[in-house]
Amino acid sequence: MSFTRNIAIYAAADVLGAGIGLITSPISTRLLTQEQYGALPLLSAVWGVVALVQYVGMDWAFPFFRSQKQHDSAKVLVSASILASVGGLLLWGLFFAANMLTPWLRDYAEVSALELGLFLLGILPGTLLNWYLYILRYENQAMAFARISLLGRTLSTVLALPAMALVPQDWRLIAGLGIGSFVSLIALAWALRELRILNLPIYDKTAWSSDLAKKMLRYGLLLVPGGMVYSITTVVDRLLVGWFVGPQGNAILALTAAVGGAALLLKLWFARAWDPKMVEWVRSGDPRIYLPRLQIGIKILLLGMLPLPLLAMLWIEPIIHWLYPAQYAPVAPLIPALISSGVISTFSLVAVATVLIANTARWHLPIYGIALLLNTAVATLVIPAHGVFGAIIGTLLGEAFILVAWVFVGTRVYGNLHLRWRNCLMLLGGVALLSCAYSPGILFPGAPTEERLGLSVVVVLAWAIGWKIFQPIRAWKLLKVDTSHSPTGGVTLKV
Repeated sequence: MSFTRNIAIYAAADVLGAGIGLITSPISTRLLTQEQYGALPLLSAVWGVVALVQYVGMDWAFPFFRSQKQHDSAKVLVSASILASVGGLLLWGLFFAANMLTPWLRDYAEVSALELGLFLLGILPGTLLNWYLYILRYENQAMAFARISLLGRTLSTVLALPAMALVPQDWRLIAGLGIGSFVSLIALAWALRELRILNLPIYDKTAWSSDLAKKMLRYGLLLVPGGMVYSITTVVDRLLVGWFVGPQGNAILALTAAVGGAALLLKLWFARAWDPKMVEWVRSGDPRIYLPRLQIGIKILLLGMLPLPLLAMLWIEPIIHWLYPAQYAPVAPLIPALISSGVISTFSLVAVATVLIANTARWHLPIYGIALLLNTAVATLVIPAHGVFGAIIGTLLGEAFILVAWVFVGTRVYGNLHLRWRNCLMLLGGVALLSCAYSPGILFPGAPTEERLGLSVVVVLAWAIGWKIFQPIRAWKLLKVDTSHSPTGGVTLKV
């Protein structure tokens, strides 16, 4: 399936899946109290820290061994899937027992034992389901991925909202979590059906290789500490807001993430189609194949991602005021900075190719570790004085460090990723500063709407100039060129 078609399918699925959540968020923020609305993201943040270990590093080892020609693809698939599934089930069991037998998580998230139990039951099928979706991505089965993803994301919302509306306030979170758990089981059964139809026997014992499994396990576990650190980096904002502010602060942060996440769907679509393709290009072993395509990826991201925080900076305030209850007004100034951090992290999808090319795992832990320390230090210092904004700033600086570090490793340490980064980094830095410092009306205090309109025209004109310079349609066509016909594994591009 082509790169373009994959992105189109992922885009359609995410627009429908995330769209229904975003469209119904004005309803859910009214049905649930701020404490209830903030409890689920807080519980998810705690599980998110643990969850990266659930696949015992197979989510890191699988793409690497898949990119190596000497390993049989079927054996890599089956060995990784069995290890990941066993690891996920064992970790879930330990997490369930620890949190049902002790009160700390209930007290931290301010939920009842029943609410916590339903949440924990819901993540059990999700553990296996996420691995199946991961495999479908790397098998380029975008349609199957979309069907399963849509089933889980839309059905739970469609069923949960009326159920919550029909029960008393104290039972609404219980109703939502219970329906979510039930839908997860349905989606898991559907995923297994899709795998059978596609003839992907991920648990075929005849393809199991003990020797390969040991190699993959050693490689994956080597990356787990770095992966855990990065996982904590992505959720430390929720954990610290929960600690300093409580579930109400996490309700603000959760809505910020929901609205900002809708703007960052492009990142998700790009990543889902990009990662498998990047593995294919690196597998060729020919810099003439993968370097031009990686540079094209940067061009496409500059055009597609940079306008997002700028437009959010100009127009998000009236949208939030119109759609949501007054207690969620603090969300508006947070969204542009959050989108900027997401934009920056998208470029890391390209920069991280340096370690795949170099066949090494040594840099993940130090880079993500320093980013975590930076994120945590900034958030800890700023949250007590400025609330949720401190968490957003910590995340932004952490993602910026990760990108700059990967660029440094690729250009200076290994010298295997000489791409044109300078102008890209300057643009990203400028946009990030604007998204944090600008507020409508700062230039013309008496005419904020006119200011928004005028600056929107400037953004559109700048984007049009970028379109003319980068020629994205030509670049996109080059990105789709097949790499299977040259003796080196691909065709050479000159960009």
